Formats: sequence, structure tokens, C-alpha cells
Amino acid sequence: MRKKKEKGILASRHYIVTGGTQGLGRGIALHLAAEGAAGLTICGRNREYGQAAAREISQSGCACEYVPADLFHEKDCRNVVELWDLLLNVNARAPFILMQEVVRFMKARKISGSIVNIISDCARGG
Repeated sequence: MRKKKEKGILASRHYIVTGGTQGLGRGIALHLAAEGAAGLTICGRNREYGQAAAREISQSGCACEYVPADLFHEKDCRNVVELWDLLLNVNARAPFILMQEVVRFMKARKISGSIVNIISDCARGG
């Protein structure tokens, strides 16, 4: 029986990897995914490489979005961070706030129970 890998300091966090579409950046993104990252945003200039890298990372079980970006341009930098912020808010912050409110509701009414959060891969595609 294979021993389950313990989560390290890289696990359950969201990351932006610039240049994450090829070479060293792609290697770093794959490593973060293997270590249990909750989500990745990768960017680079080459759309074909970026989409391929995002597919590979997503297939490993880590949510990954590719943002075409030439970081020479300020607006491209802002687009990368805006997408990362959106992903973090929807996938991490929103469930956390919802759970806080449910716990308050349940405590006030002395209700016991469980909270289950499910996030679907279908949220990123059809």
C-alpha cells in the first residue's frame, strides 16, 4: 500500500507563475501542482505553450488558468493579477465567508450538522 504524502508548506495555496508556459517556469508550476497547490495562474506570450501547460497542470489535479501576457506591458501585468484575484475570491474566499455565516446561523439556533463545499471542474469549461 502506497503511503499518502503529507502536505508541505506549498500545499493549499494559490500561486502566480510568470513564464509558467515553458522551461523553468513550467517546471516550477508543475512542482507546485505536485506539492498540492490549490490553484495556479500561469502566464506567457505564447498561447499554444500556455494552453498546453495549463492542460497538463489541470490534468494533474490542480486548478490552472493560462493568461496570455507580455509582462513588458503594464496592462498585461494587471490582467494576470485581476484573474488571480477573481479565482481566489470565487474558489477560496467565497466558500470561507459562506461557512462563517452558516456557522453563525447554526450556533444561534443550536443546530448541529456538517458543511460540505464542492467546487466543480465544470466551472472552468463546458
